[in-house]
Amino acid sequence: MNWMELLKAIAAIGAAAAALIPILNSQLFSRPRAKLKTDLEILYLLDPNDENYPLVKASVDSSIRAIYLQQEKRKLSEKLKRFNWRLLITGVIVLGGFGWWTVSLARDDSWWAIVTGYFAFIGLGYIASAFRTPRLFKTRQQ
Repeated sequence: MNWMELLKAIAAIGAAAAALIPILNSQLFSRPRAKLKTDLEILYLLDPNDENYPLVKASVDSSIRAIYLQQEKRKLSEKLKRFNWRLLITGVIVLGGFGWWTVSLARDDSWWAIVTGYFAFIGLGYIASAFRTPRLFKTRQQ
């Protein structure tokens, strides 16, 4: 049994899992009704005179609108605004660069392929993060 190949396979699987966990836990797969329920419970516990009450109320209102209002068909120009170009370009560069480097190091049986492979998966995570909903990229305006 070639232990080097086995360790490389284990490292690749571990790096893939490490890159996929944040994606699976992201807003991409969130449960909006569970978030709404939590926000409603917090709103119920807050005193209406509390300074945080309007923030929680605004969050509840926006969640209700997002869940219950019918979405109109979006134009192509609106769909282009639905992802973050900067993260997409950065992810493509990181994935391409570190992916190529990983392949060249793996051909030479170098242990550094594990590290560069992990960074290649980080680039894949950037690309997946670029396609999240735009509300994740908006800053809260005071």
